[in-house]
Amino acid sequence: MKGDRSNDGKPPVSMVLEASEAIIGCAEVLKFGAEKYSRGNWKKGLNHTEICDSLIRHLTQYLTGEDNDDESNLPHVDHILCNALFLSELTKTRLDLDDRSSILSNSGCPNCGNEKLTLLRTERLKRCTDCQTDIEWLLDPGQKPVGYTVQDDQDE
Repeated sequence: MKGDRSNDGKPPVSMVLEASEAIIGCAEVLKFGAEKYSRGNWKKGLNHTEICDSLIRHLTQYLTGEDNDDESNLPHVDHILCNALFLSELTKTRLDLDDRSSILSNSGCPNCGNEKLTLLRTERLKRCTDCQTDIEWLLDPGQKPVGYTVQDDQDE
């Protein structure tokens, strides 16, 4: 006799194993990082643009014909995959580290400089807790912000 299980509509996570060489390469990069820093160090949080910078550096090196990273001697494509993994995870779990807007302007409130902002998820705005200035925030529906006070429209 076999138990019941309903996996309808759930992602078949085991499909990632179909790219076993890529997964092994990513694991090698993670191992290198664990030896250099500590295991799971990236989970403490990295600014999103920092991850993008690293990904772009490795992509540029690969596109210019360099196969392996000088420091780790591991393939650039494996570093690219690892950075994409970090970025994907942290864009879903650490929106407080989404610093894309800081590329164009200073972080915090542009009016008074206050770093304490309230995220108005349904309006896609950050509101300064001091001067009440609204700042545009790129947040997809369903994303869960971390590190901000969340206020939905109906709570106002």
